[in-house]
This record gives sequence, C-alpha cells and structure tokens, in this order.
Amino acid sequence: MLVFDVELLQGTYRADPDGSAPTGRQTHGEWPPAPSRLLAALIAADGTGGQTRRTTGAELELLAAADPPTIHADPDPHHQSLEERYVAGQDRVRRQQQEYVARTGVLVRPGVRVAPRNPSVRFVYDVEVGEEDLVALEYRAARVGYLGCADSPVNITVARLAGQSVEGSEDMLWVPDPDGQEVVNVHASGDVARWAAAFEAWSKHGATRSQTRRYQPRAHYRHPLDPPTETRLGLVPVWLRFQSPVAGRRAAVVAHGLKQTTLARYEQSYGGPPSPDCS
Repeated sequence: MLVFDVELLQGTYRADPDGSAPTGRQTHGEWPPAPSRLLAALIAADGTGGQTRRTTGAELELLAAADPPTIHADPDPHHQSLEERYVAGQDRVRRQQQEYVARTGVLVRPGVRVAPRNPSVRFVYDVEVGEEDLVALEYRAARVGYLGCADSPVNITVARLAGQSVEGSEDMLWVPDPDGQEVVNVHASGDVARWAAAFEAWSKHGATRSQTRRYQPRAHYRHPLDPPTETRLGLVPVWLRFQSPVAGRRAAVVAHGLKQTTLARYEQSYGGPPSPDCS
C-alpha cells in the first residue's frame, strides 16, 4: 500500500469543492481534502513531460490510475465562511491601494476555511509501486508547499507499507462506498495528460475560465459516522445531509423527490411496490 501523510501546518484547510466560492454562497468548504488535489499538487511539484527536473512522470500515471483511496480525516471539522475583503490588484493603474502605489483594490471572496480538530490527513492507496517510483513521489511530495488554496500550507510525506492494515481511528475513516452520501473529487486515468494540456493552454493564452473545460470525476464515500451497509439491520433512521443550503420554499420539491427515490429503491430491492399497509 502507498500512504500519503498530510500535515496542515496552520491547522486549517481552504479549497473550493464545486466552483461556487467566487459567488460568496458557500457555507461548507471541501472536506475531506480531495485526492484530485493531492495529484494536482504532486504534478505541480515537478511538472510533466519536458518540465520535469528529477522525475519521469510515470509515477504520476500510476497514482492517477489507482482506485480512490481511503482517507483518514476529522469526521466533523468546523467550517468558517470568510468575509469579503479588498486586496491590492496586480495590474498597474493610476491609483493607490493603501500603501501600494499604482495599484487599485480588488474584491476577494475567499470561500470557507475548514478547521479540523486533528490537523493530519492520511490518504491510503491499495497500489503497488517500485522503488524508483517511490523515490520520485518522495521528491515531489517534499516540494509541495500547499494543498488547495495558497493559505493552506502543508507538509507531505509518502511511504510504502507491505502490510494490509494502516493505523488509524475508525471514527476518522472515509471509505469509498457506492452507497455513501459524501461526494468527493477524485482522479482517474488520463488526468496527468489533461493537466499537462491545461498548462500548455495557460502558457499560450493565459488563465481564462472560458478556455478551460470543467472535468472532475467524483466518487461516493461513506462518512466516518455512518454505519457500514452490512450492519444496517432492522429499522434504522434515515436523514439527508445537504452539501449546500436549500431554500425553505423548495421543501415540497425535496420531499417529493425523496419519496420518489425511496419508492424506486424499494422496487429495485424487493421487485415490486410496497403494500398499502406499509407506513
């Protein structure tokens, strides 16, 4: 197994999970940190193709094609919505932003900062790597300065474990599960080439959202506080956990959608609709 240990040096993490941070509508940040961000940080650490210094890039292809990892992270961190603020812009103008001559103020909507009780995150991959690939990943991990936004500095180490178990508390374990309620951005085979193409386009045309096609594979994870599927016996309570706020006027639509989904799953599981006596 391949294990990445991430230490949040400031005890906080900030990243935009779905692209809504610029609108200022977010109440929850990305958590747990997405495996796709780990891959992106490792790519940026030494580049790809002709941009690399001491690696070949083969180790990135191996990691990108691996199955989604299990994640050890705080199950219920604090999410703090940050206030809008003005900072000095990069373009030169005939104005002054505080002590910055020839700069104007630019409004920044920084999203949500996540503060976990435990500032450590662990990604565990069930994949075999050779000694050369491990050395290359160690070199890249040592060069990663932050994960997510630039104000989330981290220290990353990587190790290869021969055993089938990794130490960690069960109440901090996020497990890939098709029936899980948490949606996490992950990586997939071919992502390294997509990142390289995006960098090439940025080098030629600059950073513009209109020229970047959004692509992000996602995987369902079981929340650490949710019981495994095989232990859900008998009558159990059911609840919904929304990733973003839902307006009160949408309550009827949500209730109708929940009813239709529940009936569809019942028919799928038992081969027919429930009897009229079912409560």
